[in-house]
Amino acid sequence: MRQTTGIALEELTVLVTGSQRGLGLALVHELSARGTRVYAGHRSAGVPAELDLPGVTPVFMELGATPLPRLPDVDYVVNNAGINRNTPLDSPQATQVLDEELRTNVLGTLNLIHHYLPRLAGRPAAGFVNIISALAIDPNYFCATYSASKAALHSLCVSLRQVAGDKGFHVLNVYPTAIDTRLTDGLAIPKLAPAEVARAIVDAWSAGDCELFFQ
Repeated sequence: MRQTTGIALEELTVLVTGSQRGLGLALVHELSARGTRVYAGHRSAGVPAELDLPGVTPVFMELGATPLPRLPDVDYVVNNAGINRNTPLDSPQATQVLDEELRTNVLGTLNLIHHYLPRLAGRPAAGFVNIISALAIDPNYFCATYSASKAALHSLCVSLRQVAGDKGFHVLNVYPTAIDTRLTDGLAIPKLAPAEVARAIVDAWSAGDCELFFQ
């Protein structure tokens, strides 16, 4: 599904959350290589050396913290930051873990959307890229609470795409399968390489797509 025509990312400024490692870091590298100006949101104690790239400005930020950084020149927000505690539904800690994952994965993302929506509305080459998960649609027993939080995020982001249709901005919702990052450490399952996923996301984004599913 395509929402708009092609997007010249090299002319834009993008905020990527959760960029200190994994898919977020791979997205920063991919965007930097294509000439995009990037704010790399991270929550490391110091600035990660991996973010020392052309056109990249590291920014410390916590999704649940206020106030969020004031970045008035941002054209797109990539909602990538999230947590996964790999907790099954029958775990005694499931309620506590789900609350934590919802606060970060859903409420933290919604807070960031609300923060930037007023300045991105009405701009067809501006908006949000939301990293959701295939688990939002096909949940996994071993991380049932994470799957539930991503299902909630999926619902939120489908609604955001409907808002985008009314207010004239772009939304790309992304549903990767397992990626070889710290979130999947110890899981003996097939995993995608972060760089491969980042490249596919940026290609779909540049094309103006509004959904991207991985097999």
